[in-house]
Amino acid sequence: MPGGYGVWNGDTLDIEQSFTDMYPKVPGVREYTECSSRGTCDYAEGVCNCFTGFEGKACRRATCPNDCSGHGRCLTNEEVDFMYTSHTPFNDQFWDKDLTQQCVCDRGYEGYDCSLRSCPVGDDPTTACSEHIADDYQLVFVQRSNLNSDEYFALEYEDNFGGEFSTRPIQADACTLDSSCPEVQYALLELPNLAIPNVEVRRTCRLPACRLPAWPACLFVCLLCWFVRALLRSFLRSLRSLRSFVRACVRSRFRW
Repeated sequence: MPGGYGVWNGDTLDIEQSFTDMYPKVPGVREYTECSSRGTCDYAEGVCNCFTGFEGKACRRATCPNDCSGHGRCLTNEEVDFMYTSHTPFNDQFWDKDLTQQCVCDRGYEGYDCSLRSCPVGDDPTTACSEHIADDYQLVFVQRSNLNSDEYFALEYEDNFGGEFSTRPIQADACTLDSSCPEVQYALLELPNLAIPNVEVRRTCRLPACRLPAWPACLFVCLLCWFVRALLRSFLRSLRSLRSFVRACVRSRFRW
């Protein structure tokens, strides 16, 4: 029994009375039954013949509708969402984390049983020219950990049908500053199923320091910090002089 609880009649465990006593205390506790009460037992073979909608050796799992129509995977609730889990499944709403299953449809299909084809989406062609009429720009930042070694990165993309794609490894220093970047462009165009039919890639940087080699960039940042510090000191001196001037004026006025 769960937790070691049991009702004993001498040396004999009374299982039925134990469950009767435990049920009000732990509502999620269920007594095991033949074929989980969702099928009939073939006593000649020792196997369960499950009712429609259930599967497993003991008929303890709910089947996916129409076997996902051959266009998806049948996964348990916990497999679909790793947060749908519990260490006390007998006592909370996650008791069916491994018992209830659902369809996860392939790219281009949808519906509870993945029997419906997905239609592509796009912008309304009647949209006024003044409303959102512009190219779609995506800004991607790549941060390198070591400038003296070859490093690679990959980009992930999700298309209009919910399909997820990942590019081949792209060398981090394959692009030059303020120019087109064919290495990234080709990696995106090579995605299967024409996931990205057209794209332009350009490496750019809005910071002045990005346009300089390593040591001039460092020198530029140092000079910029020194200039800001000197400007701030000059401003504070001006404030002190102004305060002294105001005090002198106030004193001379009261004397007069």
